Amino acid sequence: MAGGIGKRFVPFITSKPLFPFFGIPLLKHLLDQLTRTGWGQVIVVASADNFSDIKRLISSQRQMTVVVQNRPSGMADALLTVENRIANKPILVVNATDVVADSLLINLKTQILKRKPLIAACRVSSYFPGGYLVFAGKRLVGIREKPGEGKEPSDLVKLVFDYFSSAQEILTLIKATTSDKDDAYEKALSVLIQTRPVEVVSYEDYWQPFKYSWHILDMVEVFLKERLIPGREGAEVEKMAVVDKGVFLGKGVRVMAGAVIKAPSYIGVNTVVGNNVLIRESIIEGDCVIGFGSEVARSYIGENCWLHTNYIGDSVLESDVAFGSGAVTGNFRLDGKEVGVDVLGGKLLTSKIKLGALVAKGVKVGVNASLMPGVSLGTMAMIGPGTLVKEPILANTRVFVKQTLLSKGRLSEKDDKKR
Repeated sequence: MAGGIGKRFVPFITSKPLFPFFGIPLLKHLLDQLTRTGWGQVIVVASADNFSDIKRLISSQRQMTVVVQNRPSGMADALLTVENRIANKPILVVNATDVVADSLLINLKTQILKRKPLIAACRVSSYFPGGYLVFAGKRLVGIREKPGEGKEPSDLVKLVFDYFSSAQEILTLIKATTSDKDDAYEKALSVLIQTRPVEVVSYEDYWQPFKYSWHILDMVEVFLKERLIPGREGAEVEKMAVVDKGVFLGKGVRVMAGAVIKAPSYIGVNTVVGNNVLIRESIIEGDCVIGFGSEVARSYIGENCWLHTNYIGDSVLESDVAFGSGAVTGNFRLDGKEVGVDVLGGKLLTSKIKLGALVAKGVKVGVNASLMPGVSLGTMAMIGPGTLVKEPILANTRVFVKQTLLSKGRLSEKDDKKR
């Protein structure tokens, strides 16, 4: 399932399944994982916007097919789009952007021998705004969406890893379901749960969903903790630089004297890390310049970004972003409260005490500009020098501060001598 339109992913314009981590699109990570754990033919349901890019991504894979979903109207429509390819066949329905360990896919494959519908659920220790499983004794009887903290019917949150021994079973229920929202698949699945036994595959390893823009930072944390393989692929590190053992340096990377890179961190191909730079717990993709005196902490820096004497903390720079000297991101409210981000016309709390800026592709930020916690800058926006940004800036917008220069005349010769 890779056909969503990402309304909640603003300000970023890269399709979520194609967002790169460690130089590889998120979807490719999943496809490689499915191959590695022994799954068979894969059908990727894409949107009209990302169809061409996904088709190129899987062009060399014989067992993979991409189909376009013309209407971005949910998972039910996605399944109906490929009905002629999956009818009467066993299928596993997977969300393209959730990140899990191999163990879940291996366990699901083992459980298939029981020939029952299977759904995967992650055991959580704190509240997550998702669908909780409801049981009567040991039997699954329903799914309760976002019950609210303290009202959870269990500690199992449903994942989108659903197996059906015959796709026709869920397709028939979808066709019989009516809804004015894009939740026909979820309603059909609820009917299935109520009419026949559905097995639950419990999962307790790492899981990272990918819905909102700030989830990129959670992805950074998961990738660095669970999937980073440290190494140096022909990187050039000057003698006075300090690079921890738990760091990956890609081919063509240059790390100059005085730079410090703390583990875990990932530095992509051909990136230059300048003198006296500090990088901590961050992913920096390829072809970037992290210029003199900059600090990057717990952040994601996309391809072809340029920094110079900047502080980038708990922030996301999508790609092709340039920061002028002295421009900084604020990542902590003075009152210590949770940082909010504007999404779809309203402000959503992020559960993050530290959150910097969300900067889309092609943005330019002038010297000495200051970006306050949680602000978003739309693609190709331009922030003028010395500007304080406290509100979201829309795409293709220029923001400059109008300065007034005060003059009280020239100094007298007497005053000049006093100086």
